Amino acid sequence: MAGTVSLNEARRALSSLGRRGKTTKIPGPIRDVVMAYVQEARSSGRRWGEIAQSVGLSTSVLHRWARAIPPRRSRLKRVSISEFAAPPAAPALVLVTAQGDRVEGLGVEQAVALLCG
Repeated sequence: MAGTVSLNEARRALSSLGRRGKTTKIPGPIRDVVMAYVQEARSSGRRWGEIAQSVGLSTSVLHRWARAIPPRRSRLKRVSISEFAAPPAAPALVLVTAQGDRVEGLGVEQAVALLCG
């Protein structure tokens, strides 16, 4: 059942079955109404025991029904995976001497040793 379901709607759906025993099977459409309410109540922070007592079913029945519900698609988030781009390398030292010599790609000590050595 789409949308939100109130506690009264869930109770009305169950009471439409009339008198039933503990092992009376609850039809799928009524189960759907009850579980729509249960999901709404759980998302607002209510405890399982409190919900079970309010609708008149056992906690174990609600747990069993909840496990049978496929997860909502909205819980899945679309992701995209891209290659990790390495950060650009630190700019290398480029030195042009007064005589027009160009020294590139060396560390400071190596450049000094080359030019002064």
